[in-house]
Amino acid sequence: MICQATSADSTSPQAAGSGQWAGSITTKTSRSYLENHGGQFSCHDSWTGTLSFLVRANGQLAGSGLLNLTGLSCDFPYGGTPDQAKAYAFSVAGSADATGFTLVLALKGKVTGIIYAGLTALMTDGVCTGGSSPPIPVPFVGPGRTHAAGSSHLRALMHGGCAGSENDVLTADTTFSLSGSGS
Repeated sequence: MICQATSADSTSPQAAGSGQWAGSITTKTSRSYLENHGGQFSCHDSWTGTLSFLVRANGQLAGSGLLNLTGLSCDFPYGGTPDQAKAYAFSVAGSADATGFTLVLALKGKVTGIIYAGLTALMTDGVCTGGSSPPIPVPFVGPGRTHAAGSSHLRALMHGGCAGSENDVLTADTTFSLSGSGS
């Protein structure tokens, strides 16, 4: 996966941004199916949702979120996608420092349906793309550390053991907007 996060230690005894945070998440994802399909096909989807998390005094994050499907298109020649997942619950972990947050999102529970496009580039169960979800930097914006916002572009390759093909390319373009109590 391609994503770079930076981290700096907070100089105060209480972590920057401590307290409760909530906001929105919007993502557009894609998947290029490269093998086992008689040609190269792709799926694209879009999701919107909310997330909330608590920043503990030690700077660690704990929270959750929910994404809802808002659009899907696939160019498969053999039918539609009636079993596409419509909602995706996830956990929020990571850390806070003097510059903002580093979010780590992961599947929470079981998804009902199939994810045809690239949502697992953004958050994974650790099986399909190998390993854990990528860290996503979301910097503070404006004075007072009460808002944070950012965008990320992530890319991953599928691994064996998942529905679809090995080496399928997954991408996720995501925007976050957060508000909180600050510190």
